[in-house]
Amino acid sequence: MTGIKGRRWGANVYVDTAIAVGSLFYVDSNHVLQPIAPGTSGDVLTSNGTGAAPSYQVGGGGGSYTDEQAQDAVGAMVDSTLVYVDGTPLLSRAALTGDVTASAGSNTTAIASSVNLPGNPTTTTQSPGDNSTKVATTAYVNAAVAAAGSGAQIFLERHVASSSSSLDFTSFISGTYDKYLIVGESIILATNGAHLGVQFGSSTGPTWDTGGTNQYAWLSQGFEVSGSGVNDSGQAGMNRLFNQMANASGYGFGSFRLVATALQSTSLRKHLYGDGVYANTTPAQVMSNKLITWLNTGTACTGLRFIASAGNIASGSITIYGLTNS
Repeated sequence: MTGIKGRRWGANVYVDTAIAVGSLFYVDSNHVLQPIAPGTSGDVLTSNGTGAAPSYQVGGGGGSYTDEQAQDAVGAMVDSTLVYVDGTPLLSRAALTGDVTASAGSNTTAIASSVNLPGNPTTTTQSPGDNSTKVATTAYVNAAVAAAGSGAQIFLERHVASSSSSLDFTSFISGTYDKYLIVGESIILATNGAHLGVQFGSSTGPTWDTGGTNQYAWLSQGFEVSGSGVNDSGQAGMNRLFNQMANASGYGFGSFRLVATALQSTSLRKHLYGDGVYANTTPAQVMSNKLITWLNTGTACTGLRFIASAGNIASGSITIYGLTNS
């Protein structure tokens, strides 16, 4: 039975058994009853407008939309290509750009590496001793330094050598500290027999003093493993923290601990003093006490440069800590 037209029906109407159980009928454009086959469980009979046959569509209550998809649609997180194909809704998250980013379709957001916060936002100030993740505000830093107390050791600056022409420290000096602890670890020079020295800097930049403006004086007094004394001293355009360093595999490296004083003084000479261990080219393992003085009394120091007399610093690290004013 293709269609039924112009008849009145009794109590029971029987139709062709080819029409599926659950079918509904609608009036087509010729005013003929036409069957609509049952949809999938949960589908909803939907009007497609005047002159068009109705059809079953995927229903909102049948679980085809998740809560997340509904939130996306309401929150305008759905991209501009929301389409239906054979009654199937295709929803996807739009990509986010700017200070907060997310890939298209991703549930994961990320804050850009450089974010400008407009206005005057406030943050939770972290308390000294609190290791939870918060923004380290200026108030927190000041509180932490104050809580540390006089003489506390504060990390300031570190550089790791990798065939480096020099290791330059230019940001660690401030009025917060009057002394600095400098720790060098496993320093290896690229050139066997070269010296490791320190240049002092002044003014903005800084300008490194290679000895042409002010000379350096240095003293190193120690022993090698045999008990023989190993001393080195002088006053010249360049000092020697380590003299004639070996760079042989396994033992050719040096480490040191130095204290820097009076760096910001404009009336005193600047000192580095401490101790160190290294291997020279004899070869011998050497341990010695050290003093390096920058013979400058009128200019404040604004940086320190560790440099080899030849070649470069192949590897190793140097770290500077501040000792708060006592």
